[in-house]
Amino acid sequence: MDKKRVNYSSEEKNLLTSLVHKYKDVVENKITNSASNQQKEKAWDVIATEFNSRGVNVTREVDSLRKQWVNIKHDIKKKAAKGKQELYRTGGGPPTNIIIDGPEELVLDVVSAKIISGMYNKFDGDRIITCNDLSTKPDAFQDDVEDVVIHEPQSSTSTTMTASNGNERITQEQDLGKTPKGKPNWAKKRRPKVCELSDIEKAKLEILQSQKQLVDEERQYKTTLYEMEVEHKHKLYKLELEIEKKNLTNCKICN
Repeated sequence: MDKKRVNYSSEEKNLLTSLVHKYKDVVENKITNSASNQQKEKAWDVIATEFNSRGVNVTREVDSLRKQWVNIKHDIKKKAAKGKQELYRTGGGPPTNIIIDGPEELVLDVVSAKIISGMYNKFDGDRIITCNDLSTKPDAFQDDVEDVVIHEPQSSTSTTMTASNGNERITQEQDLGKTPKGKPNWAKKRRPKVCELSDIEKAKLEILQSQKQLVDEERQYKTTLYEMEVEHKHKLYKLELEIEKKNLTNCKICN
């Protein structure tokens, strides 16, 4: 029969956070081979022992502590992401301050969440954005020049003039734009200049990446909870089988 679950108090959450931060190099190790998993199991056993030795409310099992830590990480990441989105939301006015301090900072230090970082939104507000605000430094442009050979056709016109005596015809050839045969005329064709993203575009891109990361972490969070639930049920099933075997053995001895 399952014991009645007691919600974690703020004191318990803070204690768990400090203990996980103490052993973060082991419990949050991204390597998932057999040796690493064994080290994580031992580390969580140590965390559970230290946690329960503090005498805070009720005794917590390892599986319960691990699941609670997953919930804590998930909540803090959502809070940090919301705070970052507030910096760049439209509508004008200052952003809503979402304060993360104390034990919450320890959580972010453990998970090394990229969503904690951000920059002040100088573009938000009712001020008109000028070209100078969005301009990029001159050295951010790349001036690519491509040499193109242009061959101009030889063009000429002939003008016939009649002499004063009317008997002699003089033909005068006027060359227009004639260039020496075989000599090309070089011209430069400029490619379109490619500028870097402005600060506000970078900020929007960073928000989109953070939102995608949050969705991925939400999916991973649900997957982790499901796997932990399955593992817990599997352990209970094995325990029940062992108890059943002992009962059968005792019955045979009695008979």
